[in-house]
Amino acid sequence: MTLGEKIKKLRKQQGLSQEALAEKVYVTPQTISKWKLDQSAPDLDFIVQLSDIFSVTSDYLIKEDMTELDELPYKKRQYRLSEKGKRTILVSSSTAALIAICICLICDYFTAEKLSWSLISTSAIVAAWFVMLPAMTAKEKIIFKTLLTASIVPVPILAILALILNSLVILQWGFALQLFQLLFCG
Repeated sequence: MTLGEKIKKLRKQQGLSQEALAEKVYVTPQTISKWKLDQSAPDLDFIVQLSDIFSVTSDYLIKEDMTELDELPYKKRQYRLSEKGKRTILVSSSTAALIAICICLICDYFTAEKLSWSLISTSAIVAAWFVMLPAMTAKEKIIFKTLLTASIVPVPILAILALILNSLVILQWGFALQLFQLLFCG
């Protein structure tokens, strides 16, 4: 099966017209027609774009001996956030966390005229923000850094909760669980 035949077959499987495919690849419909009729071949950049659009490997498009649907090596979709997307999520979640903390503190203070339950909520929000931080800022070993942070952050939070609630048991049990998690699950 030629490249043109594969493009035609995949385009029809996806339910795309030549015009719709041309818009996605940023070429004219005539160019798609020439590819389909094997009058010209797309550049490597277009092959990569086509493989992304059709969710197949570039090898499948280029190699003529890969013709059967059973042989079709579909690519696994990998969803990755761009740096701009990560920044947007970090800023919006930081803003939401700050607003939530303020709301908790204000509501608690004006209902009880002292801070009680809001300190627990605030510490949980801060802990969640610290656990999320490496996932949004790290460029390498994102999962390792996030898991390491998730293992370390709860210890000071548990210490704060033990002080707030005047209960050392919380810190002891929490520290024991964190140690167990670090040793056997990490």
